[in-house]
Amino acid sequence: MKIFRLRFFVALACLIIINSSNAVVLEGRVLSDFPEAVCNSGAPASVFFKKGASGRLALLISGGGGARSGSSYLRRIGIAERYTGSDLTRSMVADLGYQTYDQKAALFEFFDQRGDSIIWLPYCSSDVFMGNHTHQINGVEVPFKGQKIFEAVIQTFGKEINEAKQWVIGGFSAGSIAIGANLKLIHQINHPNVALIFDGYWLNESELAFRKKISPSNATLAFISKGLPQDCESWATCYPSRERIEKYGMKRAFITWNPGDHYRLTKADQPMMDETEKDIELFGGGITVSRQTVLTARIGNNNTAHCVLFTDAFHQVIDGQSVATVFAHWLDKTGGKTAIVRKD
Repeated sequence: MKIFRLRFFVALACLIIINSSNAVVLEGRVLSDFPEAVCNSGAPASVFFKKGASGRLALLISGGGGARSGSSYLRRIGIAERYTGSDLTRSMVADLGYQTYDQKAALFEFFDQRGDSIIWLPYCSSDVFMGNHTHQINGVEVPFKGQKIFEAVIQTFGKEINEAKQWVIGGFSAGSIAIGANLKLIHQINHPNVALIFDGYWLNESELAFRKKISPSNATLAFISKGLPQDCESWATCYPSRERIEKYGMKRAFITWNPGDHYRLTKADQPMMDETEKDIELFGGGITVSRQTVLTARIGNNNTAHCVLFTDAFHQVIDGQSVATVFAHWLDKTGGKTAIVRKD
């Protein structure tokens, strides 16, 4: 029997984002009005907010890998204990005591400088925001309630979302998956000007087909798929892909998905880039660059092709234009270049 090592749940994926941008100070609150919106710790999940004056709104969702087994979950607790402020399994407000947070990821600074309101959803459920279940781990019933956390945030900020003249919702790594998993809810809001950001997770055609073939009896999939959203036929169809986005008629998305991304399972780079380029053209914006293109995206002490927009690579110049400029052209429909595709 062939065993697949499902690398898309590495615990530290995009946990630590290092860049030189100025900090954006957000105010924290707990989702205490929603009893099921809890972290793995059982404490009410947190959300952070900064009010802007532009009338636009950005909801940004953190990544951080996921738990693929009971032992994997216990390792996440160990990681959280080693990093001050980590939100892997605990509530940043209720457990860690953060009333405000200085967020330094590049995309936050971008929206802050535009005067946009910003909602930041930390990640503390270990289930890429797909879960609505519990697992018994070392005799303790541990909640994996990412779906309920996402729903609670949407309800908490329903007025701000409905009144926003533009609503951007984006995430990196697990936060990117969160949008795919909860796309039905996003679609039901029926916002007239919504734009999606998928930074560091996108299943192009061949990647999606490959993952659909992995048996659901795989121990990792059995663990993570216990509480899938009802509109997902399988774990793979929950993830962000052309198939998933078109199912709900969404039109605008910015996609970053590179051959060097460590969460890829397929091997052939050229078909991957060709397919991703077509998806970028369809949804209007994105980045896909060859392994030869060195991105200044740093996670911890490592360069990576994973998570571009929330890292220093957001300010990197590629083929004469910065990623930030290309992203702004896409978001504001200014008529400039909206994609970076480099296959050399």
